[in-house]
Amino acid sequence: MHETVDRVVSPFLAAADAALGAGYSALLYGSAARGDYVAGRSDINLLLVLDDPAPTRLRALAPAFAAWRKAASEPPLLISRAEWFRARGLAGKVRGYVPQHWPPGIVPSLVDFDGPAIGPFAGSHDVAGDGMLTLVPTPGHTPGHLAMLLHNGNSNGKPFLLAGDMAHDAAGIADVAPSVSNYCRREGIAVLTAHDPRAAAITEEEDR
Repeated sequence: MHETVDRVVSPFLAAADAALGAGYSALLYGSAARGDYVAGRSDINLLLVLDDPAPTRLRALAPAFAAWRKAASEPPLLISRAEWFRARGLAGKVRGYVPQHWPPGIVPSLVDFDGPAIGPFAGSHDVAGDGMLTLVPTPGHTPGHLAMLLHNGNSNGKPFLLAGDMAHDAAGIADVAPSVSNYCRREGIAVLTAHDPRAAAITEEEDR
């Protein structure tokens, strides 16, 4: 069993044993069972069958599900293909990246932006297939820099552009990428950058 799968499944089954005793069976299926699980990309699929699915027994599984959520909290690592190949090895260090500090065995999901163009963005990558999280190429800070268009991100359904290091703050986008700035203004998209001290305030304002 893959180390990541074991780290998620074993605590869950231990907690399920404590809650249910022998009154259940579990079936691991999908890539984790086939042996081709890829950390950061694949799901972990576990089917639980209870002899007696009474509400009290289901409630007793709460610690097991808490253990699952705690162990399976690693989000997928999405990197543009251009950024990944520029950042690796000695050449990456020379370019200013720090691959020596990456976690060992890192396996990213590489993004090619082969989806349709959106406004000023030459391509796109729909992360979940539902249009809510869309990665777009924003070369500038680095050639492979990307940003994320986030739709329905708050109660009012207002979109955001999570712009990362495109600029120091939202106002700076107009200087480094005027076409992006104009697009966001026209479409009512709020811009959040990684280092903007007003990011929290902008989020609160858009959530009203």
